[in-house]
Amino acid sequence: MKCAGDIDVRDVEEAYINIDPIQAGGRLTPGAMKALIAYCDGYSVCDNCRKPNRLDYIQKPPIDRFHRELAEFVGMDAARVVPGARRGFQAVADTYVEKGDPVLITALSHYTEVLAIEARGGVPREIPRSPGNIITPDAAADKIEAVVRETGKTPPLLFLDHVDYSYGNLHPAREIARVAHQYDIPVLLNGAYTVGVMPVDGKDLGVDFVVGSGHKSMAAPAPSGVLAARSERASEVFRTTTTRTD
Repeated sequence: MKCAGDIDVRDVEEAYINIDPIQAGGRLTPGAMKALIAYCDGYSVCDNCRKPNRLDYIQKPPIDRFHRELAEFVGMDAARVVPGARRGFQAVADTYVEKGDPVLITALSHYTEVLAIEARGGVPREIPRSPGNIITPDAAADKIEAVVRETGKTPPLLFLDHVDYSYGNLHPAREIARVAHQYDIPVLLNGAYTVGVMPVDGKDLGVDFVVGSGHKSMAAPAPSGVLAARSERASEVFRTTTTRTD
């Protein structure tokens, strides 16, 4: 069977038992499918856009309410839908990283975090992994101290994968965030493989930002993602334009 022309019908879900946890987490629900059918036309949402022209203000369909519920879902104060997790990384990096800044990632970080740093002219510095492929608080502290000694700068940001893409290990985010905050370093939790699959509470974990992937683990079409922030950081990362044209 063909969808159109030579494009095959996708029958993975019907023909096989899919046990991949990421793909199962990204499977659309019947309700989501109905919503897509109802609002998939280009202007079905735009027709209801009113000033301020922001997605989180649209009331039909109730996207404004969805944004509030989304922030609550990940235990944060504010959230925005973004076109993929990598756009969330970029938004945070654009806010805090300047050219030449040393930015902390881990030896198990996803490449899209490196791209976000590179685009700002930052310099990624890796927190090493343990022999068991875990990122430890002690390793984070040692790396921060080494970077400060070497560069004379405190890193403006730390990217931490909640569960890494290489081994699927769950890393001690709460303890690492506590270490980073001792140096006033904000922490971005990459929850691409956890948000929507397991409970994630950003405030409980003590992080400043939570990024999730809609199409990996939140029953959403691709590409989609979420960026959530604590109230004290929301006004910075979700700032609106200050430009006034002539």
